[in-house]
Amino acid sequence: MKFDAGLRRVVTRVLAVAALVLQMPAFAHDVTPFEGVTAFTIDTKAGGFTRHTLYLRPTKAATTPPPAVVMLHYLRGRGDDMADLIEASRIVRDFGAWVLLPDAIAGNWNYGSGSLIGGVSALANDVSFLSDLIKTSITNYGLDPHRIYMAGYSNGGLMTMRFACDHPEQIAAAGNVARVTMRSSDAKACKPTLPTPFLMMNGDADPVSTYDGTKSFGVTLTMSAPATAAFWAQINGCAKTPVGSELPDTIADGTTIHLDTYSGCTALGEVDFYTVRNGGHTWPGAIGFSPELGPTSQDVDATSLLMKYLLRYSRP
Repeated sequence: MKFDAGLRRVVTRVLAVAALVLQMPAFAHDVTPFEGVTAFTIDTKAGGFTRHTLYLRPTKAATTPPPAVVMLHYLRGRGDDMADLIEASRIVRDFGAWVLLPDAIAGNWNYGSGSLIGGVSALANDVSFLSDLIKTSITNYGLDPHRIYMAGYSNGGLMTMRFACDHPEQIAAAGNVARVTMRSSDAKACKPTLPTPFLMMNGDADPVSTYDGTKSFGVTLTMSAPATAAFWAQINGCAKTPVGSELPDTIADGTTIHLDTYSGCTALGEVDFYTVRNGGHTWPGAIGFSPELGPTSQDVDATSLLMKYLLRYSRP
């Protein structure tokens, strides 16, 4: 029957994605130390849960309020996993920014309609938790409220988009790597009051976050990566047609990178969308991924690229 065949395709895809998730990078639950970088952790109570956050900060006290980026980990990861994966200590050392790395409940961010697979994590109000985390960190540590940013990898990228939908006033810019495929239902519910500058990056051979989106029985469940970038460009009042460019192919790793820049926005809100051709579900420039997640481009250092983009922006 047609229905049974369609259902089998959906179930097969869910099982395939679940298998790939198990191949996500695993790291020891500590942070590789960098000279001049201090790490500490804070546990707080929020919504009936104990929430754990790792902070990375410059050891030397700042003379002016420092910027900070809230960095959200992948599915079944933790903040310290994410710190080692992207070498978050480099952000502190090279850019003088604080890095806040909170843990999701059960490793799954409750970003919206597609996050219910997380079981107990579906009971967590992560939008409220992250909002409070930003507020208390500004108050307790003297962070610059005009230069707070958020970025995420995979599941954390979806949570970043959700937060930008609900609380754009709290972040000056955002980044999303390897999950630039927004669920259609979440896009319909996204009504931000302000634009959010966004850097987005997705491999076109990503086996987890399908670049061209997903459909079931003719209904679009997940928007394509280009459509998601265009969605945020529209929110930000940018030109409908992006300007395309090719990045230098510096490493012969089988990948190349194309950049679509949406500019001419009505306010601060440029969207930079990077397509990693033949790229997988990975963080460009990083190492340690399972081959099942596809190629990792070494043509760019996504950590540095992201921070240079974010620090261009400040909220009034």
